[in-house]
Amino acid sequence: MTQVHSTALVDPQAQLDASVSVGPYTVIGPHVRIGAGTTVGAHCVIEGRTTIGRDNRIFQFSSLGAVPQDKKYAGEPTELVIGDRNVIREFCTFNLGVPGAGGVTRVGSDNWIMAYTHIAHDCRVDNHTTLSNNTTLAGHVHLADWVTIGGLTGIHQFVSIGAHAMVGFASAVSQDVPPFMLVDGNPLAVRGFNIVGLRRRDFSAQRLAAVKQMHRLLYRQGKTLEEARTAIAALATEMPEAASDIALMESFIANSRAASRADVTAMQKDGQRRFALVAGEASGDLLAGLLLDGLQARWPGLETVGIGGPRMLAHGFQSWWPQEKLAVRGYVEVLRHYAEIAGIRRQLKARLLREWAELFIGVDAPDFNLDLEAGLRSRGMKTVHFICPSIWAWRPERIEKVRAAADHVLCIFPFEPALLAEHGVAGSYVGHPLANVIPMTPDRAGARAAIGLAPDAQVVALLPGSRRSEVRYLAARFFAAAALMQKERPGIQFVAPILPGLRAEVDALLQASGMTGRVKLLDGQSHAALAACDATLIASGTATLEAALFKRPMVIAYNMNGLSWRLMQRKQLQPWVGLPNILCRDFVVPELLQEAATPEALAKATLAWLDAPEKAQALQQRFSELHVQLQRDTPTLCADAIQKVLEG
Repeated sequence: MTQVHSTALVDPQAQLDASVSVGPYTVIGPHVRIGAGTTVGAHCVIEGRTTIGRDNRIFQFSSLGAVPQDKKYAGEPTELVIGDRNVIREFCTFNLGVPGAGGVTRVGSDNWIMAYTHIAHDCRVDNHTTLSNNTTLAGHVHLADWVTIGGLTGIHQFVSIGAHAMVGFASAVSQDVPPFMLVDGNPLAVRGFNIVGLRRRDFSAQRLAAVKQMHRLLYRQGKTLEEARTAIAALATEMPEAASDIALMESFIANSRAASRADVTAMQKDGQRRFALVAGEASGDLLAGLLLDGLQARWPGLETVGIGGPRMLAHGFQSWWPQEKLAVRGYVEVLRHYAEIAGIRRQLKARLLREWAELFIGVDAPDFNLDLEAGLRSRGMKTVHFICPSIWAWRPERIEKVRAAADHVLCIFPFEPALLAEHGVAGSYVGHPLANVIPMTPDRAGARAAIGLAPDAQVVALLPGSRRSEVRYLAARFFAAAALMQKERPGIQFVAPILPGLRAEVDALLQASGMTGRVKLLDGQSHAALAACDATLIASGTATLEAALFKRPMVIAYNMNGLSWRLMQRKQLQPWVGLPNILCRDFVVPELLQEAATPEALAKATLAWLDAPEKAQALQQRFSELHVQLQRDTPTLCADAIQKVLEG
């Protein structure tokens, strides 16, 4: 039961966790939400559309969520969002945002905010900051992680202060302050770098040396800002331990005041909404492209940014990195590319927090997206994960990451929302987007004519995967299996849809197998290949579900680094690997994995489907039932769920 003092006035529509404590004479409005463990002192006023996270301590006489001190404000439904574990001392005032500039004032987590601090509309205060008594933030100020502000300091509107910077007592801050710097005074002056604070945070000797050198390059050598930035970038090769600190400084210099003003202008323009998405591989790009159909229909003019592929780009999506950078699978393979992938995630997070988006949608790729989502959510950004991680198949411990990362999960299989609800995670079944794209009765003859295959030939589609690592492990096996099948049945035709970025590698493997000219390579067009074929030899993954929706018999294969395989086997919960078998709860199609995926075994299993038309017809019926089960108005259901997240 919520502990509300008898003299407090809490609107019946306010949403307070049962463990919230409210002191005497406090007033809480109808649109307020307060999370578990938060304590609100006496004589506080919390109003407006204010969301407060867990385990905060709000001292007496604080005013949170009052209307902004902006003459243009006319009562629009803007917000104040506060994270977790903040200490907000006496007489603090935090205002709502204003429309046209984001509309949200954000305070992250683990901040120590002392008495009489004022945070104006549309400010962003990140995590672990310390704001001393009588700190005043004008509108649109951004304080990054670990910033310390001395008492009686005023910060001008639109100013950005970088991570780990410190501003001294009674300063007037009217210009951006780079990360790590120590500044004070009126007028403001750089006094050095925040060596005491960095030592308290266990910065190594090399990291401290890098910060010292960056300070010299910026302020002691007479360089222009661009010259200093170039010199700072060069430090990364000689000080690898400080690479993330150097990247942080580079990013700040490139995107400080000028970028902040551009962002505000962009947000004001026609009330345009901005969502960020990351789809880490070809299957994610396909799903995200379908998702964007629904989002752009719901919100015309929606701006979308992040990381994506060609189908997303066709919707006007701005991809900040090539999608191929994230298309890595397997423990060992990921380790080889970990530094680059982690660097992309770190830079993407920093850019999204700096330039802001109303919502982040992680499309599949849970190992990349869940950590990114958790970091963005902790800063107040709303997050949705599209495609529930297969916690029901392997690595069930990931549910803890999902709970921390996502405000909502869009589920493509009907049993998933109930499973998530058992763990306190909100989810909606939206159907599988591919079930609406792939026809219930595919046109085999039309597909064959379109890609130049004989109408009466036996056709096998070879799909060795969409990732470079998959192609390297599987393509040669598939081509060798094709050679064996063609030796036994010379009339068989083979078609292999290959992503354009992998074509050169596949051409080399095809030549090495002696099958050049005997396998028809397509640039993409996997759906045409599946529609045209009689059976498919296919890599485990989303493509197997596509094959099932095309009602095609298949042999599922997979091969990867041996160590990665052994590690994955330990975390597997079910006997099946392929999605059709998992969804049917039976081995309806063969799976040949790792050592079992020999060319001889692959050829034999594929030919077995061609020799058993009655069995193939029964499989087609089972796949038709699965198709009906997965068919929903996915774009609209996704947009409905996302709209509730935005309004919640």
